[in-house]
Amino acid sequence: MECILQDFVLYEIFIQSSVPDLLLFEQVSTTWQDIVNKDSIWRHFCIEDHKINFKAKGLTWREMYRVDLKKWKVCLHLGNPDEEFELVAMNLVKLRINSTSCFCIEENCQFPFNTLWLCMSPGCGYYGCGRRDNAHSKSHHKLTGHPLHIKLNTLEMWCHTCKKWTGDDPQIDHIAEIERASEIRRRIVKLATHFSGMDEKAIERRKMERTLIEQENNNDTTFILYVVEYAWIKSWERYVIGDEDPPQNRIDNSSFINGRSLNLRDRKDFSYVSPTQWNYFKKIYGAGPGIQLTVDKATKAVIDYKIEID
Repeated sequence: MECILQDFVLYEIFIQSSVPDLLLFEQVSTTWQDIVNKDSIWRHFCIEDHKINFKAKGLTWREMYRVDLKKWKVCLHLGNPDEEFELVAMNLVKLRINSTSCFCIEENCQFPFNTLWLCMSPGCGYYGCGRRDNAHSKSHHKLTGHPLHIKLNTLEMWCHTCKKWTGDDPQIDHIAEIERASEIRRRIVKLATHFSGMDEKAIERRKMERTLIEQENNNDTTFILYVVEYAWIKSWERYVIGDEDPPQNRIDNSSFINGRSLNLRDRKDFSYVSPTQWNYFKKIYGAGPGIQLTVDKATKAVIDYKIEID
């Protein structure tokens, strides 16, 4: 009994101390070391010092404490209490039941359900169109400071404060954030029984396509770009943010070619992508003919072109 009481007293002393003190305490004895290593102590200091209350499943709270959250740009706004997601789920149910007649909440804004974002802040319930439309969701954040918004039709989350898709890219995001974002989606789907389901494969594909790396720098003075029809690339951009299904038609650049010369007079008809993006589009969607431009880095002027005929 005395030993248990002593451990309890030490625990209370340790939790009121600082991390540098803990590192000294654990050198006193194995008993003190065992208490210092308790997960609950390090969870306390993660919350107290780093303002984070979630971790990766494969890490202890002590290991999580050592993670450089700023370097990883971990979105701490994902740490809202789980009960708050019950309210988000309830709002999702109401909006999805009436999805065919659901438009942006702002007056005279008629963007439909698949373009809308729901604010995840406690007790809010605001839903508005995305930044490629009238950007009412972004305006709501500027007005209220509410950071996290969730896409109604895909359950992907964007943090306006961190300026990022949360838990989106395994090459950039920390595993703790990735797991937390997935956990929130699963929790909301479970709570929102009227939700038709979450297409994880579609979400993963959009994630991957959003993070296509643009590799422009081929040498010190020039870089390579490819021409893509403007309407197609805009349709693809709406797909990767969840507003539309993926483009069904291939990229057709034939209208930009006149014999052996190019017809790129109207800038509204075309856009540019990197070789990485072009090769991906060609493989997944189909594309051609390829119009490769060599661009001067300093002047941004096209100094050469090549037409690739498959």
